[in-house]
Amino acid sequence: MIAYFSRTTLAKDYFFKRAKQTVNLASINMTILSKFPVPISSPKEQTQILEEIESRLSICDQLEADIEANLKKTEVLRQSILKEAFEGKLVPQNPNDEPASVLLERIDKERRKNIEEAKKIKKVRKKQSGRQKKRDKMANLRDVLESTDGWINAQALFQKCGIGDNSATDTIENLYLELRDFIKDGAVEVVRRDDEDWLRLVPMEEK
Repeated sequence: MIAYFSRTTLAKDYFFKRAKQTVNLASINMTILSKFPVPISSPKEQTQILEEIESRLSICDQLEADIEANLKKTEVLRQSILKEAFEGKLVPQNPNDEPASVLLERIDKERRKNIEEAKKIKKVRKKQSGRQKKRDKMANLRDVLESTDGWINAQALFQKCGIGDNSATDTIENLYLELRDFIKDGAVEVVRRDDEDWLRLVPMEEK
């Protein structure tokens, strides 16, 4: 009680007014401390205080017990609701509805089917991607022309460069653009023979 009262505003005022202060130091002697007035309740007041405390503690204990009992009831009720929900007793059931076990089995089959289809689609796309990369791997146009002894028709040139029936449009277009630049720069000569275009890399001595 004394320790609690010593923290009150009244006690702090008593200590600060009677303490001696020097540079960066404050002190108080035992004589002053022993004269600190501590209010003490009469025996009758002390008895009343204890009775009030015990009464309030008793109420707290009862509240705690009630809360614990209600929590247990809530858990039991929750379990009961879940049980009735799984048994289909929460709402009136249509006798034509399929049982929950059949529904769950059907859902599981659909899920497995979707997984398998997704795997097949992924496998096909991966395979197609590999083929596309393989098709789009082109030989260098200049290297092909340099390796050709003289003239070569356009179809054979394109085949040697890696162009086929399944080649992507962008790949074919890029080859045409590269060939056009060679012709424009005078590096490649083109002539028409029997409805076919023939090409050759112009030798250095003819430029």
